[in-house]
Amino acid sequence: MFSFSLAKIIPDRPKKPVENVSRNVNSVYCIHWVLVFWTVDLLIYNIKPDPYLIPIPAYFLGLGLSILSILLAEVWSRIKLNCKRKKYEKRR
Repeated sequence: MFSFSLAKIIPDRPKKPVENVSRNVNSVYCIHWVLVFWTVDLLIYNIKPDPYLIPIPAYFLGLGLSILSILLAEVWSRIKLNCKRKKYEKRR
């Protein structure tokens, strides 16, 4: 009930990114874990054999990967939408 009431008060502009993430949660999840694998296995382990990072850089790395995942999921959803539109136009 609180979230519903809060959603009525918050303006549309700040809610838009949250709505996009909720709509594309599977894409965000898949893209995020592919990026995590590439970053951790291919970059960090090859640069330094010790698998542990200092907490502060790890937090910023996680934040950066999350933001990148959200942006790439948005791009993926637009590409997917364009493909669906083209497919629909061919039928007509």
